[in-house]
Amino acid sequence: MKNEEHAGGSLTAFARLRMTGVPAAMAAEIVLHAPQLAGKDFGEDVVDRYIRHNLLKGRPDAAKFKLGGRMKGVEFYDCLFFYLTRWLKGRPAGKTPRRNLAEFLDEYLVRFKDGDKWHYRVPDEAEDASLKKARQTGLGRRIRQYVSFLHGEGDYPPERRPDAKTLYMWLKHCANFGLPDEGVALLEKGGLAAQLAQLQEDLRYDAEDYYAQCRRRAGRAAAPAAEEDEDAAEEGE
Repeated sequence: MKNEEHAGGSLTAFARLRMTGVPAAMAAEIVLHAPQLAGKDFGEDVVDRYIRHNLLKGRPDAAKFKLGGRMKGVEFYDCLFFYLTRWLKGRPAGKTPRRNLAEFLDEYLVRFKDGDKWHYRVPDEAEDASLKKARQTGLGRRIRQYVSFLHGEGDYPPERRPDAKTLYMWLKHCANFGLPDEGVALLEKGGLAAQLAQLQEDLRYDAEDYYAQCRRRAGRAAAPAAEEDEDAAEEGE
C-alpha cells in the first residue's frame, strides 16, 4: 500500500503539472528530481523559472519557452508513459505497486468524460478527502470485485453481499469518480433496482440520478430506474 501511495502521489503531481501546460518530459523531470515544485500550492512562475534555468539551461530557446496553456485533464496513456518509462525505471523489486496502473489510477485522480474521450484530473480538496477515505476502506477494490462477480468472474461470499444502502453509496462513488460501467452494473445486475423501495425517498431519487449519469457517460440510452425495477419484478414472477 505504501508503494502505491508513493506512485499515486507522483502521478497526481505529474497530472498537476501537465494540466498547467508543462510538457510531459519536463513534468516527469520535475516530479522525479524537484517534487517540491509540484505540490498543491505550487507557483507557475517558479516552475517556469526552474525549467528555463535547469531543464533548458544553455539552450538558445530557453528565453522563448512558454507553458503550453491550461488543460482540463490528461489522458491515461500520458500517465502510463510517465509511470512505465520514468517512475518505474530503476526502481528495485519490492518498491513498486502490486496492482497495475489501470487498477489504481482512478483512486488518486478523478476520471471524467470530455466529449467522447476519458481524461483524468487532479481532485479538488473535497474529492481528495473522499478518494483518500475510499483507499483506506478499500472501496474501489470491493466495487470492482463485486462487479466482476456480477459479470460471472470469481465468487462473492453471500454474507458480504451489499445491502441497499451500501449499493447506493457505491453507485454514488461510481457516478462522482468516473466509473460509469460499474455504476450501471450495480443497479441493473447488483440488485439495487429491486431494492430502491428500501431507501428513503431522497436517496431513491439520488440513486436514480446517479444511475442516469452513469448510463449517459457509459454511452447508453437513458433507462429510468423504475423501468429496470419493473423488469426485475417481472423476471421474478
